[in-house]
Amino acid sequence: MAGIRTASATVFFAFIGLDAVSTAGEEVRDPRRTLPLAIVAALVVVTLTYILVAVVGVGAQPWTAFEGQQAALSAILAAVTGSGLPAVLLSAGAVLSIVSVTLVVLYGQSRILYTMGRDGTLPAAFRRVSPRTGTPVFSTLLTGGFVAVLHAGGRRGRPGAGPGMTP
Repeated sequence: MAGIRTASATVFFAFIGLDAVSTAGEEVRDPRRTLPLAIVAALVVVTLTYILVAVVGVGAQPWTAFEGQQAALSAILAAVTGSGLPAVLLSAGAVLSIVSVTLVVLYGQSRILYTMGRDGTLPAAFRRVSPRTGTPVFSTLLTGGFVAVLHAGGRRGRPGAGPGMTP
């Protein structure tokens, strides 16, 4: 049961980005048709990918070997291929996917702030868009600035944090 709880919590994060599809609704030509198709298609692709990876993973090694194993897919790839390169490529893909998910969440947040500004729940600066690009510049800069400040503050006092970043 502990493994099932851990797996459920991990799989949850695969589905959390699907809400970003709906935040792009105003930028789609036919949102009534396109958005449901995009959300269902993304849901099907993510679910099938997780199921296939789980089946292949359990088929590649006994289920008992997963207990306490860190980076199970990388370990399986290294054992099956006899080389560390596929495991490194998988890890690099994981890092790139984390970056892409972060960018999608930031994109969605800037659009949410824009919509709230347009509805009047936030000041008018949030609803202004660039005449050249049609994007909500203020909410995009505010979101990016907020994340940059959080990141800079989170690095203080850590080893390797850089010059001038001591506690």
